[in-house]
Amino acid sequence: CIRDSLVPFFEATDRYDLVLVDAGAGVGPAVITLAAACERVLLVVTDEPTCLTDAYATIKVLCREAPSLPVDVVVNLAPNDRTAREVHQRLSRVSERFLSVSPCYLGHLPHDPRLQRAVGRQRAVVETHPTAPSSRRFVALARELLAAAPPSRSSAPPASPTSTNPPASTGTHT
Repeated sequence: CIRDSLVPFFEATDRYDLVLVDAGAGVGPAVITLAAACERVLLVVTDEPTCLTDAYATIKVLCREAPSLPVDVVVNLAPNDRTAREVHQRLSRVSERFLSVSPCYLGHLPHDPRLQRAVGRQRAVVETHPTAPSSRRFVALARELLAAAPPSRSSAPPASPTSTNPPASTGTHT
């Protein structure tokens, strides 16, 4: 059972203030089971029609499987905040109309060639290019997510954003 195999993972999360899991795109049973076991879902979307369709399908299944689960949206590869908000509004309008839910807008991640270079080097952009636009947005987003996270369950101090210790699991999808 997928849920039983996740028990050790969730027991280990007590050592962290926040755990991000890149579940990838789609609404397969593993993705939905994992998402339903979380305190909130962060959908990373782009302006591509197929991505928005997948995001809507994910929200629809989550409404059925975990109706009280908060869903947040970050728009990836957006040229600016205005465009990102328009993308969010399109997803939000259809979700509100057909599902009576509206995902919360958490912000955008800009298209940034330095992020692409960091990915190519298999390094975090906040380490390789700490002043890049994408780095600044990742740090701001991390602060927002940590501020909204439940109180820490561990006594360990939080890691700094530039720590060399890897987080439990991070990532985005497009």
